[in-house]
Amino acid sequence: MGDNLIGVYLHGSLAMGCFNPARSDLDLLFLVQDDLSPATGRDLALLCLELSAQPAPLELSFVRRTALFPWQYPTPYVFHFSEDWRERFNHELSSGAWQTWSGEPTDPDLAAHLMMIRQRGLCLLGEPIDSAIPDVPRADYVDSILRDFDWALAGININPVYAVLNCCRILWYRVEGRVGSKEEAAVWAVSYLPDDLRPLVRQAITIYRGSAAAAAFPPDRLTVFTDYVQDKVRQLA
Repeated sequence: MGDNLIGVYLHGSLAMGCFNPARSDLDLLFLVQDDLSPATGRDLALLCLELSAQPAPLELSFVRRTALFPWQYPTPYVFHFSEDWRERFNHELSSGAWQTWSGEPTDPDLAAHLMMIRQRGLCLLGEPIDSAIPDVPRADYVDSILRDFDWALAGININPVYAVLNCCRILWYRVEGRVGSKEEAAVWAVSYLPDDLRPLVRQAITIYRGSAAAAAFPPDRLTVFTDYVQDKVRQLA
């Protein structure tokens, strides 16, 4: 990246001390001064395809400083990679479509990532967080996490561990204004939630930590949990 790179910032579970090698991603944000050429994007894509899931999956975004100062929401980015994009990158690299990569699509999730960096992130390289990462307006952060909340609930039967823990994290912020990890929020939720929902959260915690093998969640309990959390979050919103 040369002089274009301003800083590299770690967020997510590894930054907060609850990284699980069997389940967690490495979450990174790269702040750059200028746009990336298609050739640079191609090289980054090849590097990510080589390094991701060796052993931990990568999730990273490259963002220009001018997308943050002045603040924009949803926030534009110039490059993104996650394992969900592996098939797309392989196709576009092999077809030559990478040569047309340009522009700055937007991602509402970046508001939540940037808030996490401000609150709990680590600067790995370059400019310190206080000057490199802006304060995220509360309304934009809330909109960002509510979008993720809806997405998590829509897939709760496919990935119940993620959905239950993520719902706890959003509920924690809505009740107490705390920004933290899914695991920290779930531990809090065990004390906050009604007694009949606590076993469901404990099951999600033990699976997330790798202390127990994945097991089916009772569908009726998932429904009750979903209804309860939706009501609470919407009331607080």
